[in-house]
Amino acid sequence: MHREWIDRSAHEEGLLQRRDPRLKVGLGLATLLLLVFGTRHPSPESWLRLAGVSLSLALLVVTAGVPWRPLLLRSLVILPFLAFVIVARVVELTPGAAGVPSGWSLTVRPDWLAEGGLLLARAWISVLVTLVLVLSTPLPAILDALERWHLPRGFLVVCSLVYRYLWVLLDEGKRLLLARRLRGARRGAWRDGGRIIAVLFARALDRAERIELALRLRGFDGRLTLGRPARWGRGDTGALCLGSL
Repeated sequence: MHREWIDRSAHEEGLLQRRDPRLKVGLGLATLLLLVFGTRHPSPESWLRLAGVSLSLALLVVTAGVPWRPLLLRSLVILPFLAFVIVARVVELTPGAAGVPSGWSLTVRPDWLAEGGLLLARAWISVLVTLVLVLSTPLPAILDALERWHLPRGFLVVCSLVYRYLWVLLDEGKRLLLARRLRGARRGAWRDGGRIIAVLFARALDRAERIELALRLRGFDGRLTLGRPARWGRGDTGALCLGSL
């Protein structure tokens, strides 16, 4: 995901972007907890809850002005990883019967369709919830909301620095790949992956030392401004009641 696209969407003047970050983070976490503990077993109630969350997300995306097509495309990145989890859940490796040469057999659980479909829907909707939160709330505002909930400030400062540094590493990696391509490399990038990672690691350490020096020269004492404090308004109270319902 491109940082420019994230920041541009998070700073729009949509209905969801104007809400207090504490409200959005709280409702987002509550929704994730509902997906984890309220849809664990294939049942009509679980599917109704998933449908309700999906409908709410669709309404939020429309009102917030978040581009839905890139949102859906970027959420599909979880599907290849999720395929392995689904296979591990629905396929069982059991000891074979006596006299069977192989000694082991693979069996598919009878409820594989319902179990795999529910797991796929839960994971995908959870990713969508997280993306909608990120695309409607700047990261400093999210960290400020967590700080107001008395989470350890040192942990939040580390999260803030890691988030900013990840984009630096991505840009550095793109420059390495561009330099490799301009020098006429014809083999696949994965063949030189070890060398690229080694160079990137060395540059990351050098960049980290310079960032630490720059912070000290600017009087950094372990406290980092995470964001501007938000103000709770009447619209936030109404949104809290509606979101809780």
